[in-house]
Amino acid sequence: MPSLDIIDHSPHHPDPSPPIPTASNLILIDNYDSFTWNVYQYLVLEGANVTVFRNDKITLPELIDKKPTQLIISPGPGHPETDSGVSRDAIKHFAGKIPIFGVCMGQQCIFDVYGGEVESAGEWLHGKTSPLTHDAKGVYAGLRQGLPVTRYHSLAGTRVTLPSCLEVTSWVATADGSPGIIQGVRHKEYTIEGVQFHPESILTADGRTMLRNFLQLQGGTWEENEKLKKGSAASGESKVVASAPAKKNNILQQIYAHRKASVAAQKLIPSERPADLQAAYDLNAAPPQVSFVDRLRQTPFDVSLMAEIKRASPSKGIFDININAPTQAKKYALAGASVISVLTEPEWFKGSIEDLRAVRQVLNGMPNRPAILRKEFIFEEYQILEARLAGADTVLLIVKMLETELLERLYKYSLSLGMEPLVEVQNAEEMTTALELGAKAIGVNNRNLESFEVDMNTTSRLRSMVSENTIICALSGINSHKDVQMCKNDGINAILVGEAIVRAPDTTKFIRELCSGSDAEPEPIKTQPLFVKICGTRTPEAALEAVKSGADFVGICLVPGAKRCISDETAAAISEAVHSYTPAATRQESRIPTKSATDYYTASVSRLSSSRPLLAGIFQNQPLDEVLEKQKRFNLDIVQLHGNEPIEWANLIPVPVIRAFKPNSIGLGLRGYHTIPLLDSGAGSGKLLDVSSVKEILAKDPELQVILAGGLNPDNVIEAVKAVGEFGDRIVGVDVSSGVEEDGKQSLGKIRTFIENAKGFSVPKRIATYLARKITMVASIFKNRVLAAAGENEHAVAELQSWTQMRKGRFSLDMDDSVTHLLCTEEQFKHRNKNKRIQEAMQKNKDKEKKIKIKIVHVDWFTFSCTHNKKLRECDYDFKAIKRRELIKLKKQKEEDARIRNAMLGQDWINPDLYHVFTDKYHFRYEIQLFRDTEDEYGAVHEKYELYLFESHAEPHLYWFGAKLYQKKDDGVWRFRAIERTSTTCGVFKPEFEHFKNFFQIKTRYRWCDRVLKAGTGEKTDFSYAPPTRGKPVGGRLTPGLTYDECVKRNIETRLLFADLFGDELPANIQIDVAVTELLNEIIDQACAAHFGGLCDAFHEMWAAEVPAPALRETPIQSASVEEEVSGNTFSAPSDSVSQLSIEDIDERLGSMQECEMEDATAPSLDKDEWWPTNAASSEGLTMQDW
Repeated sequence: MPSLDIIDHSPHHPDPSPPIPTASNLILIDNYDSFTWNVYQYLVLEGANVTVFRNDKITLPELIDKKPTQLIISPGPGHPETDSGVSRDAIKHFAGKIPIFGVCMGQQCIFDVYGGEVESAGEWLHGKTSPLTHDAKGVYAGLRQGLPVTRYHSLAGTRVTLPSCLEVTSWVATADGSPGIIQGVRHKEYTIEGVQFHPESILTADGRTMLRNFLQLQGGTWEENEKLKKGSAASGESKVVASAPAKKNNILQQIYAHRKASVAAQKLIPSERPADLQAAYDLNAAPPQVSFVDRLRQTPFDVSLMAEIKRASPSKGIFDININAPTQAKKYALAGASVISVLTEPEWFKGSIEDLRAVRQVLNGMPNRPAILRKEFIFEEYQILEARLAGADTVLLIVKMLETELLERLYKYSLSLGMEPLVEVQNAEEMTTALELGAKAIGVNNRNLESFEVDMNTTSRLRSMVSENTIICALSGINSHKDVQMCKNDGINAILVGEAIVRAPDTTKFIRELCSGSDAEPEPIKTQPLFVKICGTRTPEAALEAVKSGADFVGICLVPGAKRCISDETAAAISEAVHSYTPAATRQESRIPTKSATDYYTASVSRLSSSRPLLAGIFQNQPLDEVLEKQKRFNLDIVQLHGNEPIEWANLIPVPVIRAFKPNSIGLGLRGYHTIPLLDSGAGSGKLLDVSSVKEILAKDPELQVILAGGLNPDNVIEAVKAVGEFGDRIVGVDVSSGVEEDGKQSLGKIRTFIENAKGFSVPKRIATYLARKITMVASIFKNRVLAAAGENEHAVAELQSWTQMRKGRFSLDMDDSVTHLLCTEEQFKHRNKNKRIQEAMQKNKDKEKKIKIKIVHVDWFTFSCTHNKKLRECDYDFKAIKRRELIKLKKQKEEDARIRNAMLGQDWINPDLYHVFTDKYHFRYEIQLFRDTEDEYGAVHEKYELYLFESHAEPHLYWFGAKLYQKKDDGVWRFRAIERTSTTCGVFKPEFEHFKNFFQIKTRYRWCDRVLKAGTGEKTDFSYAPPTRGKPVGGRLTPGLTYDECVKRNIETRLLFADLFGDELPANIQIDVAVTELLNEIIDQACAAHFGGLCDAFHEMWAAEVPAPALRETPIQSASVEEEVSGNTFSAPSDSVSQLSIEDIDERLGSMQECEMEDATAPSLDKDEWWPTNAASSEGLTMQDW
């Protein structure tokens, strides 16, 4: 802010000015204040004929009889209502008749007369000097901003009571730059002005100029004043020239001198010295630049727009001290500006070079970004180099401020840095200088930099001096589309607009109205269906199915050690399948606008569009050279990074980069690096993203677009996109991996369904976009329907009536029996007990005699029906149906939350470093599965229990029983639901094994030892156990009539029994009789309750005692069917522990597992009584009845 050093501004040996004819009878009302005589002195010195009357020594009729040419109300003590005498009545009478000026109490009188309130100013001021901000009009015409004024007051007019006929003309800014106490007012129609400060004080600068400007006023209105001034000029009357000569040190020269001193001081600061800047430039630290001249020729408008960022000006003071430069720049760029001018002068314009640097950073990566102009008082090469390093594409050179030699030197230096300067001129002489310089872009300032007066004809007058190849820019005075049209007609190529845009409440809308004359939104880039990426592809068949179904991207995992990682051979085969596929229909690729800027991520969507499917390779925390090598080897179209790789890698990878981020990760919205961010809850976690966090991210960055991943499947993909609500159009793609898998493998059917659902979904556009467009009305949307409203909503009553009527319906202000639909908001329905209309509608619906049915619907039903031009289904907006759907959704959400909590608990339910699954010496692993089919309100449900008996690595061994519950629904995915334990600590073998058997019996309703005999015999509601097959120890039971060969093929027990009993003497075609079969079945069944050792001796005794020799007879060899008498459902779903194995691995594991009972010495704490029949202590002497 300019210095407020105490300076005596009083007239020193002044010469009076010539008399002013229009101020021949000025009357000054004295409110008993000593400053009245200072006011009198200044007025006389400026050429006025003044008569002074005290406020109680003259009446209003007497004053009227004096016929004054102007009226001035002096300062004075007290309050205007009680201490101003005739002043207030005089203002009322002479308003609109002659010019009136009030000083201090005089202004308060004006404020009070028109209905404002004069109250305490909050501080007592007696001789305080303050910098003044003003509007440069009226008495302030030609005055600099920040001039010191002297204040003597404790009262002031309050802003909240400012009369509508008055406007604030000056103020003293607060510490944050916002307007403070009112220091000046002006009547909007009459020639009445007032100042709260004292222009006649010796410490007030330019006080005589203010009074001189007032004395030039004529007539009672501003309109009359303009006419009289023009008449005087036309008649050739010469203007009165003040005695004081014009100061050579005008405001422009003050700013210029101040900047010279500031730059000189800056050049002494380490890191900001000229040598420091040159070293940085030599190291190529300057950002990339665009051609200023070429960018001016690219515009979506008739005339290119140079939009300016400035917080203040010398002539107008502070506009908005809180303007954020990068935010404003982004608005300018996306609204169609060709150039963004950044004022970097700190004192009078409140800017800085840091503003320019931030603007350049926010435009980074933006296609067709605007050129950036450093608007500053440039007088040496240092400033040009500083601008280039900060990101400027051009600088402003003001001819008026520079000697010809210096101007030429700076122009050539700017060219050497790749920047064509904008050369500013103001008259024909300066235009000649610019043309001789060879300037390709010349700006004509319509504002006189000394008087700050604007002449819009300046540019058009000078246009004829310039060839068509030279760009001419109008630099000031552009406020409306009419001004723009005038510039266009005069052949002007560009306009610079600052204050008008800065003051506009809606920047984008103002630019549209200014440059095109219409506030209609431009047609957006045509959107396309969601991108679909099928990730975790492991076979060429799955890849081919994906691209045939319409997938845009096929992803392959190239992360060593990941469960979906594929071999190099498979990757090459998938690459060949994807790249050799030719779509039946050519896809239309999106195009980026060439005449205006586009946000980086909006353009990224266009870059991802392709006429063929693309192959993406997924990497995570791998070396850059490995990424580059595999990209080249497998011909990857896209690289997807899932780890902590540096953001800058995206610029080193020769193909588009999709980068995975968790919500709120640093760098997600950075422009110019990754092509598009992918939001994921965690690689392969299968968890849906938190909707609120996604909304928060998109709300912070209005142009950010993302691909959604994590927990998606064919059933929830549409709902997941819909869940983000108004931000749905910013979800440009979806990514799926586990959601299209069954039992750890990709399901071709699920891939097809996922793609069909995602591609068939149309993201709803924002309601505001619909309402902004002119649409063809459909006349019969509300035909035979009468609408009413439950209360206030987003639509005005007149709007509801007109929109309904246009569509052949009727809107009723009353709740009569004809009403068919009641529109209400969610808040109104929530408090329906207090809403009279909703209660009335509900009562009418209950009245069966009248048979009246009023549908209570959300107001969105009305809004969307109008904007879509078709009546939407009421059931989708009916509050009862909405409530029901919300409850179902809430229930599902709670179930999902519980599942997630349990899943988090279940991930580490046993420490693999301490425990393993117990396996007995016969290779039976105590990891079994129980299955059941059931259903809930949503449909069929498959349930699975996994029972485990764990053994510690360390000896003596400890044991622990536990069970996991899983559920599978229509999507075919097993989901973890709960963990069940009977104890929270481990123990010895016997009790934990008891827990294992008891849990098995509770779930299946038969004992552990009966699991083969009774498998499949339980109720439908029970869990079933599928006994092991394929040659394992406990197989299915035998059927009478089998041959020896068929028997020994059934299971190992049979083979051992026959070998022990008969050796190799038994013919292969001997058929086993019924009695033998039953005996063998008894033995096989009970083999589940005892180990096989010692059984053959007992069998010999039973065989001799119970079975006669003729039971074995020779029969012809014949084909006999082997029946499996194990009933019940079969389940092929593998447990999670083997889901990652191949078929060959599983077969090998099944073949090596000999399922034998473990009730033997491997269980050191288990007695024989636990597993032998209760009446047999040993295997010797057993009878058939014992078995």
